[in-house]
Amino acid sequence: MFDAYAFATPNSIADIAHFDWLWRRESVGVALDDTPHVGRWYAEVESRPAVQRAIARVNALIPAA
Repeated sequence: MFDAYAFATPNSIADIAHFDWLWRRESVGVALDDTPHVGRWYAEVESRPAVQRAIARVNALIPAA
């Protein structure tokens, strides 16, 4: 049976840890095009309201270029 999350629960520490590594991937040229399951997982985690709030807070700390 396929589980939609890295581990059994929708908010596991594994999801948080892996999302953090992939969140800024584009700045170093990493794409998820060749890994559709990872891309789907990433989009699902990214869409969570708590994750959106966290991203907004981090982005607010980055000075505008």
